[in-house]
Amino acid sequence: SGAVTVIGVLPPAPGWEQYSAMGYDPTTAQMYVASSYVDFFSTGSKSLHTIDVTTGQTTLLGPILSPMELEIGAIAFDDQGNLYALDTNNQQLVAIDKTTRVATTIGMVEPFTQINSGMDWDPVTKQMYITTWDATNGGQLHTLDLATGATTLVETLGSAVPARPEGAAFTWIAFASAPLPWATAVPDQVTIPANGSVDVDIALDTRGLSAPGDYTGGVAFSGS
Repeated sequence: SGAVTVIGVLPPAPGWEQYSAMGYDPTTAQMYVASSYVDFFSTGSKSLHTIDVTTGQTTLLGPILSPMELEIGAIAFDDQGNLYALDTNNQQLVAIDKTTRVATTIGMVEPFTQINSGMDWDPVTKQMYITTWDATNGGQLHTLDLATGATTLVETLGSAVPARPEGAAFTWIAFASAPLPWATAVPDQVTIPANGSVDVDIALDTRGLSAPGDYTGGVAFSGS
């Protein structure tokens, strides 16, 4: 229905920082949020928190450590629990060690975005996606190379308001978790030679399941 239910009020972020990004770590089932503040005097700050999704309460893990001013516009985890962030102040992709909170620059992200972006990991295709918006290109969806920061255009995002030809600006995107988080094909990608066959095992892991009962699911294969 689109109805909004308030879960809780987040406690203030440190100093002048504002909460600006949220991402889910599938390896620990933990949601994280980032906050940041940038000024012209290089006295800004940035922090990493966990958040309780049942209460809205955050736990400050500490400052994100980087010699540069970072404005965290988006964060996302891959399926290995690696944390990435888009720094909209310097228009770059950074990796953040979630234990030490040290930020490492990966590369420039283009086209430059003029607003906060959405970024999330697709657990099915195992690909990071990112949205950008600028006055020339409008809103766009890209795949993101996590080794270099290079983007590949997927499509231009249409506007929900016809009077805005510059297109829609998506500041948040999210993919649903893997269809069967407790069942994984091993290996999950294979090459089958002509007239050949490959064995694929299904690994079952119930450690992340809390509700008792019967679980069912299906396995689908796709390719070319």
